[in-house]
Amino acid sequence: MPYKDPAKNAECKRLYSLKNKEKEKTCFKKYKEENKEKVSAANKKWREENKAKQAGLTATWRKENRARYNFLHAKRRAIKLKATPKWLTENDYALLLDYYVMAKELENIFPWGQQVDHIIPLQGKTVCGLHTPNNLQILSVWQNQSKNNSYTEPEEQ
Repeated sequence: MPYKDPAKNAECKRLYSLKNKEKEKTCFKKYKEENKEKVSAANKKWREENKAKQAGLTATWRKENRARYNFLHAKRRAIKLKATPKWLTENDYALLLDYYVMAKELENIFPWGQQVDHIIPLQGKTVCGLHTPNNLQILSVWQNQSKNNSYTEPEEQ
């Protein structure tokens, strides 16, 4: 039976969670699997409402998990290298660089960060794109993160 005092309820829930970590973890994992879209929407909403806090949490995670971050970053670079076709010309490489330079310059204009995004993700679930100029676009950090390696077919006109 719940207590009338909200602080006491919170303390009881905290103690229960501490005593039943594995059960809580399993229940939450099951909930996330059964409600992927709902959880994703809630996470997206929270990130949009807490951009500064999210940036701080990300920076802290990178600092505390430097080895894992380096591994994931190296993995992404390797995939990008494999996704870069040998037939690209010097002009194509110049265009690739232009995207990254433009994104950096836009950061000076807009307070939120800008990132170069692959329209068709390099590591998509259903399709994998190439690291070429015609597969790049510049998005805000939160737009790129909410896209999350997904690709939506453009509607035919």
